[in-house]
Amino acid sequence: MRKEIRRRYADEVRYTDGMLGRLYDELVASGALSRTWLVVTSDHGEEFWEHGGFLHGHALHDELLRVPLVIVP
Repeated sequence: MRKEIRRRYADEVRYTDGMLGRLYDELVASGALSRTWLVVTSDHGEEFWEHGGFLHGHALHDELLRVPLVIVP
């Protein structure tokens, strides 16, 4: 079960990464990126049993608190 949950999460991350790539490519192709700030972040991370817990909302470990912040001015 844990392996399947991790696989599904990784699939979700790959999908989101691909969609962000498509957005970026469209902004470049349309010329809009030169007048757009692209900001990508997350509201929380996920824990996959690193500390005995699962998902989020129950602890303050780095896996949950450290989130990406990408700014492309």
